[in-house]
Amino acid sequence: PDKKTYCSVISALGKSRARGAADMAQRILNDMEELYYACGNDDVAPNTIVFNAVIDAWSRSSFIYKADRAYALLRRMEDTQSTTFPPPIAARGEHPTLCLKPDVITYNSVISAAANSFGDARIKAKALRIATDAYRKVQMAKDIQPTSQTYALFAKAVRKLIADEKQRCAFNSKILHTCCRDGLMSKYTLSQLQMSFTSRKQFMDLLESMGYSSTNKGPVSMKSIPDEWKRHSERRR
Repeated sequence: PDKKTYCSVISALGKSRARGAADMAQRILNDMEELYYACGNDDVAPNTIVFNAVIDAWSRSSFIYKADRAYALLRRMEDTQSTTFPPPIAARGEHPTLCLKPDVITYNSVISAAANSFGDARIKAKALRIATDAYRKVQMAKDIQPTSQTYALFAKAVRKLIADEKQRCAFNSKILHTCCRDGLMSKYTLSQLQMSFTSRKQFMDLLESMGYSSTNKGPVSMKSIPDEWKRHSERRR
């Protein structure tokens, strides 16, 4: 089997949402790394797509510390960008090395794992830190562009992980401004933001301060959103 075969199995495990599926996906990834470092066989060298599939498996799992597992994989990928990252086994007199560059799917999947987290206040607080770190890295990266999914998933994380209304509103205001600036407002993002505000007036006041105007008394719809705010919303992944 090669990396495509392994990746197909990992993706199927993640989508199954079965108990222990994410842990099994993780073990497959670990085995791929060990095989690669042992013999230097590029056919089994895990790539960004494989890592993304395992992160997605954790995001879909029912494991309470899913955000930690997803974030640990992101850090492993980032570590391979460092010249100090040493492979454990020499092959043919040389050290086989991995160079795994996280992409927007990587970061979105980590944010998703955090957004889907559950548990006590301590677990949620850590999941929020993980989501915020992944979100900021997308914003700061020179060679990665956020997608509408980036904003939707981070808005979901804020909605589910922050109990304090004032703090939640502060986060949402920044998400809304940045998302609209980038032209990435989507139906999903709009829905997450609307649900996050306990007061419709609060949400409408924020929109109107940005130039939104509508006589519609019901929920804000994508039809009434200015075209400028959704001009790139086809970038969804």
